[in-house]
Amino acid sequence: MSTDTLAPTTTQSTWRRAAAAVVVVTIAASVANLVIALVAQAAGADTADYRGLQPASYISLTFLGVVAGVLAWIAVRAKADRPAVVLGRLVPAVVLVSLLADVAVGISVGWTGAIALGLMHVAVAAIAVPVFHRALPLAR
Repeated sequence: MSTDTLAPTTTQSTWRRAAAAVVVVTIAASVANLVIALVAQAAGADTADYRGLQPASYISLTFLGVVAGVLAWIAVRAKADRPAVVLGRLVPAVVLVSLLADVAVGISVGWTGAIALGLMHVAVAAIAVPVFHRALPLAR
C-alpha cells in the first residue's frame, strides 16, 4: 500500500477543517446569542413573542446559518479569482439582508426583541468570519 492512499486529500482536509469551524462557531455564537437573549428578556422581550430568543430556536438556526456560511465560503474560495474581495462584499450584504426580517418583526411585534435578533445575526457573522478565515484561508 502506498503512502499516497493514506494521506488525506486537499478536499478531505478542507471538509475536516470546515466541520471543525462549524462546531467552533456554532458553540461560540450560541453562547453569544444566549447572552443577547438574556439581556433582551431582562429588557422586557417575551420569548412567546420572539421565538428566536428561545434556545432551541437560536441554536438550531445558528447551526443552519453557520453551515450555509461555511458552504458559501468554500464555494467562493474555490471559484472566485479574488475570494477575499468577493467575501468582503458578500458577507456584509448577507448580514444586511438578514436584518430585513428583524425590521419586519420590529414593526409588527416590537423593537426590543427585534434588535436582539438583529444583534444575533451580527454576532454570528462576527464570530464566523475570523474562524472561517483561520480554518479556510483565502488566496489574496
